[in-house]
Amino acid sequence: CHVLSNSRFLGDALNKSVESVTWLGDDDALIARSRESLDVQCRSSLSRNADGINDFATSMRAMRRHEIERIGLARLSGVMDETACLTGMTDVYDAIIDAALTWAIRYQTSAMGLGEPPAAIAAIGMGRYGGREINFSSDADVIIIYRPSDNADDNQANLFARKVQEDLRAILQGPTTLEPKIELDMDLRPEGKNGPLVRSYASCEEYYRSWASTWEHQALLRARYAAGDAALAEDFLMNVADPLRYPKIDLTEAQVAEIRKLKARMEAERLPRGVRRDRHLKLGKGGLSDVEWTIQLLQLQHAGDNANLRVNGTMQALDELERRKLVSAGDAVVLRRAWWMCTAARNGSYLWSGRVNQADILPDDTYSLGGLAVYLGYDANRGQHFENDLLAVMRKARDVTERLFYGLS
Repeated sequence: CHVLSNSRFLGDALNKSVESVTWLGDDDALIARSRESLDVQCRSSLSRNADGINDFATSMRAMRRHEIERIGLARLSGVMDETACLTGMTDVYDAIIDAALTWAIRYQTSAMGLGEPPAAIAAIGMGRYGGREINFSSDADVIIIYRPSDNADDNQANLFARKVQEDLRAILQGPTTLEPKIELDMDLRPEGKNGPLVRSYASCEEYYRSWASTWEHQALLRARYAAGDAALAEDFLMNVADPLRYPKIDLTEAQVAEIRKLKARMEAERLPRGVRRDRHLKLGKGGLSDVEWTIQLLQLQHAGDNANLRVNGTMQALDELERRKLVSAGDAVVLRRAWWMCTAARNGSYLWSGRVNQADILPDDTYSLGGLAVYLGYDANRGQHFENDLLAVMRKARDVTERLFYGLS
């Protein structure tokens, strides 16, 4: 009764998956599966569906649906906390993307009549995915890179990598199955939407060394190995990303101004029409973007001298900034609470409505606010109290952002 009255998403999911009803009688069955367990299922699917992309895509997307449902039921039932949910959902994405990349590499190697792949390929996690902070409604931000094998022709390697990338996207988000899509967002790649969807290691190295903007250095703070060839990813992170995201010299005033200008422009341009700025959980005043950009600017300024700041997670970075007294204890409390409340509200909003396009917006109606409040641990019919608490926390976070990020007194 608790689940059905507080989550349209989980109600629909339970209706489609009778097996999941049995999980509610066993807390151990509700806990997110380990990465090892997920990989075992992925390997089984790889062996069963070596040639059929539709069947393989169906199995991967069904696994994702099952696991997100499991984690949602666990969270709403009090078996898992928010931190465990973010980690568990990220593990699901990692396992699926790695399996999909493996399938595509094997298939294209065979389809091109090759004895072995002409290129190593890796997926680099970016954004919230890179930070291991996947929400119920999140897509996966990635960069796809490749490196030609020792005896491979560069043109052949490029063609192979492009075909693998096409298969990867078809498996995850193509019209091949009735299962929900797993969205990949590749807009954080070099040159953004104008750049190629897959790029060689050498090309990435040249681009980031010669052309990357300061905000792209900032975006690399969340870059991590997600799937594919681990050695290639490690080379990219150590040789390309680290010198930019952990600079040994101080940021110039022009670089800081560039980051602030981009943030202000994003606030002005990306907020959906008709949505009040104080009610958008991601882009609104004191929302996730404010907290994350503030922390990331401080990382750019200090991670070159402090190896403990070289982390992908937002809260990990904030904890270290507080330990180093680069953020006061009072400001850290405000930023931490705002980030966790907004993150939980996004998850609660998605579970409540089942609608991705509503997950970032704090609803106006008391009925929906009550549903979100229950997800965050409030008693029933306390939606107004939750709303007041959240808006107050966001206002305080905006004040901190204006001081620490924008440099306003």
